[in-house]
Amino acid sequence: MTETQSGLRKSSPERSRRIDIILLAIIFAVGCFLRLPPATFERGGSLHGLAQIHPQPAYTRLGFDEDLYRVYVEGLSKGGLGAYPEIVDEYIEHQKTLTGSILPPVRFLYIFAGYVWRSAFGCDAMTALQQVAAFFSMLTLCRSDPTPYVAARIGRRILYFLGNGSAWLAMGKPSSAK
Repeated sequence: MTETQSGLRKSSPERSRRIDIILLAIIFAVGCFLRLPPATFERGGSLHGLAQIHPQPAYTRLGFDEDLYRVYVEGLSKGGLGAYPEIVDEYIEHQKTLTGSILPPVRFLYIFAGYVWRSAFGCDAMTALQQVAAFFSMLTLCRSDPTPYVAARIGRRILYFLGNGSAWLAMGKPSSAK
């Protein structure tokens, strides 16, 4: 193998970095796509055309915790932020009558973000909570950059192998004996 042929196989650091960035963008886009709420893909939704490739949840009914958060967001929507102490007091009074325990309204950021989302976009409380959860899940994906970076580097190596290594394997391993 001549020196120019081996030089062609080596990629420059700029090209490697560009490939890493492209792979990170692809990983991020796929991650965001998978985190989109299922309602986005329903008939009449903005991404209905992609419904075939988006996984749908197996459990579609409203869970007990989700219903409590919905009630808390609706309480904030009716009384404003000043109603939060009343919501907590109502929770305490209601909890006294139960033999078990229910979810307390202590996840303030989640409840408050649902309230703000509902106020900003005019959707119902449950939709607001689902969209807030999806949004923060995407932010978490952005924050967890070392994992996608490692995946991008592995992906780049796989692409290199598929592009160059498979041809090398098809030709057979070069022998060291002359």
